Amino acid sequence: CTQRACSITDCQWGDWSDWAGCSVSCGGGSRQRDREVKMAQTDGGRTCSAAPKCEIQTCNTNACTTACVDAKWRPWTDWSGCSATCASSLRWRRRDTNVPPGTCGRPVSGIRE
Repeated sequence: CTQRACSITDCQWGDWSDWAGCSVSCGGGSRQRDREVKMAQTDGGRTCSAAPKCEIQTCNTNACTTACVDAKWRPWTDWSGCSATCASSLRWRRRDTNVPPGTCGRPVSGIRE
């Protein structure tokens, strides 16, 4: 028989991927990168080393500087004119939110009109 020589190939790890984005913008999060087997072993070659396939590291460990801000109302508008010139009529005024609540702040309470 004519036999060809075996093409022995050792396993090889591929390059690491780029780091993924951080899970949070402040206060401590994590990010990850991966790698795959670039070439599997063949014909009795060496298997890949027991190396990590995934790496995770901390990121954005800086403290969050945004304070808890509670929402605030603007001042009331002036009263409207009367809705009628005789019998029962209505007047109204309103107010809007001046400062929206921060992520950990409380919403405004009370009536708007």
